[in-house]
Amino acid sequence: MTADEPVRTPASVRRAAKRRRKLVVSGVSAVVVVSLVGAGAAFAANRGSAGTYRTATATTGEVTQTVDAVGTVASAARADAAFSVAGTVATVAVGVGDSVSAGDVLATLDLTELEDAVESAQETLARAQQALEDDLASQTSSSSTVAGPSASASSSTSTSTRTSGTSASIASITSTSSAGTSGVSQAVATTTPSAAATSPSPGSASPSAEVAQALEAVELAQQALLDGYDAATAALESSSTSVVGSQEACAAFLAATDDDLPSAPAEGEADDDTGAGAPAQDETSAPGVDLAAALTTCQEAITAALGAQTDVDGAQHSLLDLAAQLDAAIQTAQEALAADQAGGSEGQTPGSSGDSGTGTGGSGTSGGSSGAPAGPSSGDGSSGSGATGPGGASGTGGSGSGTTGPTSGGSATSQQAASAQQVLADRAAIDLAEAQVAIAQADAQRSTLTSPIAGTVAQVALAVGDQVEASSTSAVVTVLGADGYVVETTVPLTAVVSLAVGQETAVTVSDDPTVRTGTVSSIGVLSTSTSSTPEYPVTIALDPQDETLYEGSSAQASITVAGGTDVLVVPTSAVRATGTARTVAVLRDGTVTDVTVEVGAVGQETTEITSGLEAGDEVVLADLTQEIVTDEESSTGLTGLGDSGSTQQRGQMPSGGGGQFPAGGTGGPPSRG
Repeated sequence: MTADEPVRTPASVRRAAKRRRKLVVSGVSAVVVVSLVGAGAAFAANRGSAGTYRTATATTGEVTQTVDAVGTVASAARADAAFSVAGTVATVAVGVGDSVSAGDVLATLDLTELEDAVESAQETLARAQQALEDDLASQTSSSSTVAGPSASASSSTSTSTRTSGTSASIASITSTSSAGTSGVSQAVATTTPSAAATSPSPGSASPSAEVAQALEAVELAQQALLDGYDAATAALESSSTSVVGSQEACAAFLAATDDDLPSAPAEGEADDDTGAGAPAQDETSAPGVDLAAALTTCQEAITAALGAQTDVDGAQHSLLDLAAQLDAAIQTAQEALAADQAGGSEGQTPGSSGDSGTGTGGSGTSGGSSGAPAGPSSGDGSSGSGATGPGGASGTGGSGSGTTGPTSGGSATSQQAASAQQVLADRAAIDLAEAQVAIAQADAQRSTLTSPIAGTVAQVALAVGDQVEASSTSAVVTVLGADGYVVETTVPLTAVVSLAVGQETAVTVSDDPTVRTGTVSSIGVLSTSTSSTPEYPVTIALDPQDETLYEGSSAQASITVAGGTDVLVVPTSAVRATGTARTVAVLRDGTVTDVTVEVGAVGQETTEITSGLEAGDEVVLADLTQEIVTDEESSTGLTGLGDSGSTQQRGQMPSGGGGQFPAGGTGGPPSRG
């Protein structure tokens, strides 16, 4: 220490430090003033009420609100062509960089597999058709009834086939009756030839006619059921067409807006036909929209759709009734067949129903004892010789044709007749099989992959021999068209609500400073985000240009969502938010008053005020009476640097509106312990 240097006491050190702090604070204040002036160049920074407040004047100007997003560039006309059917790739006709026109062949599939699929579908259809024929035949065949005691019935049913015609059933029944009485006829012929020629087989003529009538009723019921099925199917198709037609017919009326409502007549306006106050005929609707006609068309279409649905209900109920009638006809035919077989069995003699075999007839006595079948019941179960002499007719038994009885070597075959429900199921299976055949045939015609657009091949993601799935998203041939570019991006929920198709957009691509223009072309409604914050896809169509852009390159987009010229604006910093409310502090006659306002476009520097203020109002930006907190009052950890003289407690924010945080926030630096 020299003699000229003053003595440094603790008090002098504190005073020097305080002077330095004041210089620093003054510098900071200057910087704040400059930044405010720079941010609001359109406004003059005023000192209102004897320099107490820093204010700005609400004035008219231009403001723009934008939504910024980052996306990628893609071709506007891009096609990822993929086979619509599964198969094996047979040929690939293009490579990357090739130019193609719409319809040019890109690749083909192996036809062998597709043709096999067609044949398989046709075989399935044939089996379904055969199943229907078999089930219909089972309802009119004598083999579908319960086997009777007659030996002749067993003999005939063992060789009968399932036929669907009435004539076949009648022929089967006729042969059954004839075979059942052959032994009786021959025995009668040996004694009284004239009787055999004049007497019919017992119990065969009348029942056969009843069976034929019953079987004919079954066939008629079958045809009625199939016709009813076709009618119900046609009604259902007509109903579907009517529903689609009603939706299209009502689209114009449902799309009507308030602008399409009839115009209200001017007060006192009179119409020549309807009197005072009635609207003119040419003012019933907005130009180009006839609401009355649209409503009438919609009502007529809905009425037609309801009528078609009623027809479907009626056809389905009728089908159920027809099914019940067929089941009843089948039951009646079975009962008639059983009665016919029982009647034929009762007309046979004991000798004719015994076991078949070959033997010599016994001698009858003249005394009139009844003859008995001669020889044991042995043989091949098909024919034998015997005598059936009633009244003791003498002689050796002549050879005769016997029939197989219930204990014969062959067994009778019986099957259950199909129900009406099974017939309907068979008919539905045929419809399904026919649809599968049509699909297989159509698939066989889709074995060639063609380009949907004209452009340049950018990717070939398949090769010969590859197994591809139908409509694959990976095995594709990508073609880029020459119709320009789009930018695909996503925006959060808070921003998407302000977007609309057609909004202007400024776009910069990668490191290119050139600003390109475009418009919003589509806005998605499904979130693509995997996090809890939803984001929605947005597509921006760039205006036509000659430059070539690269697929997938990064792009910065600024979408103009609101704004205008000659609107009332204030600095954005003057607007405070409290919940959903917006307020501005207005200085009037030296008094600051909080005024609730409605805002429009919110720009980076200015905000549009739609209500609450008028041009010329002085809005408060800052309260200059609020002391700027120095490092002694701030949480710097420094102690012992003296007292600023403020009565404000350390760690608290200055009182008054100007000391609040933006958007209504409160708080302050932590206090020192």
